[in-house]
Amino acid sequence: SLSTCVVRVRTQTRLAVPAGKKPSSAEPFTGLTIRLEEDCPRNVLRGRTILEKAGHQVRVVGDGGEALDLMRSDWHCDLAVMDVEMPWVSGIKVAQLIRNGEGLEHRRNLPLLAMTGNVRPEDVQACLEAGFDEHLPKPFDRLDLEEKVTKLVNQAKAA
Repeated sequence: SLSTCVVRVRTQTRLAVPAGKKPSSAEPFTGLTIRLEEDCPRNVLRGRTILEKAGHQVRVVGDGGEALDLMRSDWHCDLAVMDVEMPWVSGIKVAQLIRNGEGLEHRRNLPLLAMTGNVRPEDVQACLEAGFDEHLPKPFDRLDLEEKVTKLVNQAKAA
């Protein structure tokens, strides 16, 4: 919906991880390949800008059908940031299929970040039950997104 396209800006900055230093749970990672699944142009611009400025490669898909096609391919990604309310196939359904669907076994452990304006406790729980690892409320800012990405990558590396 249009109301979920609102984006706020925070002006704080965070330094990148120095070369040769292992990131801690509080320091952002760089050089990840991230799939951004979002249909709202403002959120695509905001998310892609934040992620690319943090040193990541970003591939944007605009609907759930396209997201599933990309998931079934052999295109590598380290993390998926996914709008919950995408056209054609919802982010909830995409997450469920990634975790349980045939032909997607190679994606079972892919970290999934739900991105949505739905922030009630039952909405967050529905995301987690569908297979998302974390929930990022909209509107989001740079620090929110970086912290979630860092947390998910740390969890994946520890597993």
